[in-house]
Amino acid sequence: MSSIAVTLVLLSAVMHALWNALGKQGGSDPLFFERANFAAALLFSPAALMVGSAWFRIDPVFWLLLAGSGLCQYVYLTSLAQAYRLGDLSMLYPIARSAPVIVVTIATLMLGQGDQISGQAIVGTVLVVGGCLLLPVKRVSQWHWRDYAGPGIAFALLAAFATAGYTLIDAKGMQFLRMELNAVLAAIAYMCLQALTTGVWYRFMSALLRHDRQALSMAKNRTAVVTGGMMCATYVLILISMGYVSNVSYVAAFRQVSIPIGVLIGLFWFKEAFWPGKWLGSAVVLCGLLLVALG
Repeated sequence: MSSIAVTLVLLSAVMHALWNALGKQGGSDPLFFERANFAAALLFSPAALMVGSAWFRIDPVFWLLLAGSGLCQYVYLTSLAQAYRLGDLSMLYPIARSAPVIVVTIATLMLGQGDQISGQAIVGTVLVVGGCLLLPVKRVSQWHWRDYAGPGIAFALLAAFATAGYTLIDAKGMQFLRMELNAVLAAIAYMCLQALTTGVWYRFMSALLRHDRQALSMAKNRTAVVTGGMMCATYVLILISMGYVSNVSYVAAFRQVSIPIGVLIGLFWFKEAFWPGKWLGSAVVLCGLLLVALG
């Protein structure tokens, strides 16, 4: 990974952990993330308008990819909100962030791009996943499969696979945009449309499932707007960084540096329970991330 990619992903990681904390604090209501996505689309709309007539020159496949990405984002945010309602940020956030690394790497290998991934990066990816598997284990010497049956873990895993889905889709979608636009404008414009599409999926699924749409308080509305802005800014940095790596799997792996940050936020902000597995798992994840960054 280049120094530019590493810097962009580090900034993104800090913001990602912070908006997840805000989401846990106020985002259990589906309306919270719906509002956050529409606010983000509005905030970044100038970039989409700047694209102008270039939108009409983009391959129609792009719009199908955008719809699929929005659906994956909807599944991701809905699952994440449910997971945080049931369990600790310091345990569920790392699990939700770990599985995409291995899924994206496997998908990359299946697509015949394995020659672009170094052996060191693969070892680092395995360490990232292994470290996250240690996080729910309260006593390493007394490991049991029931450690992974705690509240919210299934939803965290679902969020993780949805993340892998939109990561792969967005990498392809950005290729279409970069044919017409520079990397920065393409990333911001794409993020605007993705946020809008995700918000539409929220509204559609809410009507389909007949969710109870209670009005948010003024404070939660403000938090939703801030969360939406951070969600988009976080991913804009990731989309830009994809232009500075040889393979998207490097970005998918190294962005997990947000995992130790999320653990610390959970422990010190939300005063969540401490156990050895959290610290050991975080240390293993950091080792894996270092290998990926240097690979």
